Amino acid sequence: MGKCSLTVTEKEKVICLPIYRDHCMMGLRGCYKEDLMGNFKVMSYNGCRMGKGTLESPVPFSDQKYKTLRNTHLKQKSLFCDPVFGDVTTSIGSFPAQSRIEWKRPRDLCPNPHFFARDVTAPEDIIAGQLSTPWFVAAITVLAGIGEILYKVVPGRAKQEWDPEGDDNYAGIFHFRFWRFGKWIDVVIDDKLPVLDTRLLTAHSVWSSEFWISLLEKAYVKLHGSYDALAGGHLANALVDFTGGVSEIMDLKSEDYRSLERQSLLFSVLATEMNHSSILCASVVATNDTLRGLRTDIGLYIGHAYCVTSVKRIHLGESSIQAMFRGHEKISMVRLRGPGEPSGKVARDEAKSSETENVYTTSKLTRLMSKNPHWSKIQDSERYRLGLNCDTEGEFWMPMEDFVANFTELVICRTPNTNIFAMGKTWREASVQGEWTTGVKGSKSDRAGGSVDFPDTFFRNPQFLFDIKEPDEIMIQMLQWDTGDRQPGLPSHLITFYVIKVEENRKYRLKKQWDFTPTVICFNPIRKRELYYNGRLPQGRYIIMPTTHKPGENGAFYIRIFTSSNINLRSVNKDRPKAGFFGYRYPVWVTVVYIKGAENLKQFNRTGTCDAFCKIDCEGNSGRTVVLGNSLNPTWNASFVFYRKKMDSPIRIRVFHHKVCLSNNFAGQVLLPAPLNQQPTPLELPLMDKKVDDPSPTQGKLIVVVYTTDNFMLV
Repeated sequence: MGKCSLTVTEKEKVICLPIYRDHCMMGLRGCYKEDLMGNFKVMSYNGCRMGKGTLESPVPFSDQKYKTLRNTHLKQKSLFCDPVFGDVTTSIGSFPAQSRIEWKRPRDLCPNPHFFARDVTAPEDIIAGQLSTPWFVAAITVLAGIGEILYKVVPGRAKQEWDPEGDDNYAGIFHFRFWRFGKWIDVVIDDKLPVLDTRLLTAHSVWSSEFWISLLEKAYVKLHGSYDALAGGHLANALVDFTGGVSEIMDLKSEDYRSLERQSLLFSVLATEMNHSSILCASVVATNDTLRGLRTDIGLYIGHAYCVTSVKRIHLGESSIQAMFRGHEKISMVRLRGPGEPSGKVARDEAKSSETENVYTTSKLTRLMSKNPHWSKIQDSERYRLGLNCDTEGEFWMPMEDFVANFTELVICRTPNTNIFAMGKTWREASVQGEWTTGVKGSKSDRAGGSVDFPDTFFRNPQFLFDIKEPDEIMIQMLQWDTGDRQPGLPSHLITFYVIKVEENRKYRLKKQWDFTPTVICFNPIRKRELYYNGRLPQGRYIIMPTTHKPGENGAFYIRIFTSSNINLRSVNKDRPKAGFFGYRYPVWVTVVYIKGAENLKQFNRTGTCDAFCKIDCEGNSGRTVVLGNSLNPTWNASFVFYRKKMDSPIRIRVFHHKVCLSNNFAGQVLLPAPLNQQPTPLELPLMDKKVDDPSPTQGKLIVVVYTTDNFMLV
């Protein structure tokens, strides 16, 4: 482990720990600060010094601070040589001609290098090198076309430019920013690049004097350890790291999009995401490397990303083309920006692509080979009249039916708006970081239970509680950490997560599932870096449980949840209540009451209905259901758990009619002795009045399920 350079004061000491097992901490190797009370605060992880982690105050990777290093080398009139990611074989990984590789600075490759040779780099001017991975090159082409994102990843673009008048401001050092598991990381690199036979092995520009592409790739590689380590990744990974967003991968071949209904649904998704400024990229996935770079029948490059830049549903009206589309008043169209053809005076054989020469451009071929034969007959003047214009040379339009027929994958990278003062829909973000660890059974370090396929250990996984206060849309992102112990190109584990609806007042870890604690979200375990879910959840309390597929697999994870309200996401570490001081009685029973609903309640509204809800009380602890309006037969499906010390004290459930301004109307109550029964028992109980000594039945009955056990590991 590297030396910890933190300052030690009289009130605190800094220590280095191999692993700090706390599910709210980073959970990886790092340095931690301990105060006099014995509390720990993480100071660094994986070589990254802890900071705010925002774009304005990113965390310096490996504690390398760009401004400090640059100023030091400028004063010394020396060039920066990166001690963390140097010109050594381990930085490359496996490569056949490893011994012949030379590391050269841009000044050694051209007389007048530039960070950016032009104000805008066209996506078609980006070429992969022999060390490049196609998915990351595709990500760079996407980045080049979105200035707002480019400026986040490439900070201080003008200040990093070479000084045309001399080397007074040149120190051979550059920096880039990437979002990694909740924080923005600032990565410093030197400008030495791998070269073989005078040719760059990295991604580069067709303009021989432009180097931001090669340097950006090197910084991203440094974050992962080697060029080899990027093998097997995915475009979605880089888009998340460029934006701090969440990504979803849609397999256009797994769903049947041949029907007009499915196409219309997908078009609505595209239109909505465009309005929310999401990044959308379509591609034809290469099933093997020999196909990558070839063109399909309609001219699409296999393995390249095509950005969706606009969608439009055009109205044909009384135009001259209406006869071509009989039965259609509107046509759904998608505009894409592709990699295009390399520009400039660079030879075509410099591109790492096996494409053949084509007489027609992609735009022309997409019209000639369209599933709709009339698309090719529309004149350019008519297309422009319908609003089908293109902003750049690399853009083209295609009908929705062609889009779903020719692309195999769609990546949607969303950047949820968390600014509460912004216009439009805003989100609240909650996040947790944790790890799967192995340890003594039943201890806090025993947190690697595997998936639901292993029921004996499943509930040993990390658990996190959150509350949905009213029915709400929810987005969940789960990422697994790159821990460095994996094969190059493969995420560490098959991963998944489960969202389980639990009792409304649960505070302790879930140890077993019954019908009253159903799983509402789950995935089959998959070997990916990121999992994504978007949907709606009803009101209630939930546990989210991230897991690997098999028990005993160590690793770390990061979870973000986006909703419209605060969900109070928190870790659950305790299995049961603690014993009290001075002989205070310890709970001996645990009872779960599942309030399913009520029937034939008393009428309170003028409309002959009741706005009913329940209050439940047990030994000073209480809970309540939601209010269900305008019903004499409400269904709550709400459960509550109580740890009981007094076996002879019954549980009381009261039913009320809700009133906004005045006191609630009492509708009846039941008293549950809830003795040991060891199995959930359904009951239908008549509602009684308020009398204590001799209660009388009132109108209606309550339908509940009661379960009481003395084994706390069964709830």
